[in-house]
Amino acid sequence: MTNRSLLAALGALLATACGNSTKLSLSARAGGSAAAAATAALTAGPGVDVTRVRIVVDRIRFEASASSDAGASSSDADQVVAGPYLIDLSGAALAGGLTQVFDVEAKAGTYQDLRFRVHKLDGGDAQFPGMAGLSIAVDGTVSGAPFAFTSALDEEQRRDATFAVASDRSNNVTLRIDSAAWFAGDGGALLDPRVEANRSRIEANIKASIDAFDDDDRDGEHDVR
Repeated sequence: MTNRSLLAALGALLATACGNSTKLSLSARAGGSAAAAATAALTAGPGVDVTRVRIVVDRIRFEASASSDAGASSSDADQVVAGPYLIDLSGAALAGGLTQVFDVEAKAGTYQDLRFRVHKLDGGDAQFPGMAGLSIAVDGTVSGAPFAFTSALDEEQRRDATFAVASDRSNNVTLRIDSAAWFAGDGGALLDPRVEANRSRIEANIKASIDAFDDDDRDGEHDVR
C-alpha cells in the first residue's frame, strides 16, 4: 500500500473574498497511509507496480454549513469552487509526501459538504497534454511487462463531513487516492489492466479508493479535533 504526492495544473478559481477571509489549500496523496508511504513502493495489485498516475479533477466544491460564519445559504458567496486540475505523479513524486494542488481565499467558518468530480475535459486541454478524451491514465508494469490503463471515467463524489476553516491557522484538506487494490479482484487475485473485460471492475476500484478530509497538519491523515 503506497502513497504519493502530486503535481497539479489549475484552471479557473472562484472563491469568496469577503471581510473575514483566510487561505484554504487542497493537497493530495496517491496511496495509503503516510506511514505506509515511508516504506512501500507504489503498488496497485498483485505483481502490479505503478510508475505514473494522472487523474483529471474538473471541479471541487466546498459548501458552507447553515450555522457557519461563512454564511447560511448555499449561494455562490458561500462556496469555494476550484478546477480543473491534473493530478500527475511520477518518479520521485510517487515516493513523496503531500503536494499542494491549490491555495485560495475562503471565508472562515465551517464547511460540511465537499463535492469533487473526476471527468474528462471536452476537447481536451493544452494544460493537460496526453489526456484528451481521458480522465485517468495509469502507467506501470505487470510482473515486469509494461501496461497503460486509460479511462474516460465520469465520477462525482460527495463527502458530508466537517471541514473547518479558521483565520488563525493553516487550513488544508487532503485528497487521498489509495491505489493498493486498483488491480485486485476477488480474494486479492490480479485484475490484469491489459484485459479489457476487467475495465469495469478496475474503474469501480478506483472510484472506491478516493477519500477527502481535514488535514491542517498535512500529515496525510484525518485530523482529530
